[in-house]
Amino acid sequence: MALRAAAVAREQDLMALYDRAVAASPARAALLLGLRAEHAAHLAALGSTPVTTPSTSGPSTAPPSTAPPPPTAPTSPVDLPAAEAAASAAHAVAVIPASRGLAALLASLAAAEAAHAVALA
Repeated sequence: MALRAAAVAREQDLMALYDRAVAASPARAALLLGLRAEHAAHLAALGSTPVTTPSTSGPSTAPPSTAPPPPTAPTSPVDLPAAEAAASAAHAVAVIPASRGLAALLASLAAAEAAHAVALA
């Protein structure tokens, strides 16, 4: 369960970063919200649901998370490729000790995050 919980946390962190990036760069909202929606799908595949849903007209009005953002959390779309690459690497490392079913899901998530990094570059 710890591997799945860590993957859920990574996906939730990425979604929060996308929310902040949309607020910082409304001109790229369509791309950013599309990729954020993919992270919501990742959470669903992991058996979890997103905490907030962004508005296409601006930043989310949902209450902020009780967890503080990571100290190096990106706030602009320019920093998102690095966050995606880090999540991809973490998912890939988690494949090794995971059960067969979870390993396949984590490998898929790692590939998706790597593709997101390329799409954002």
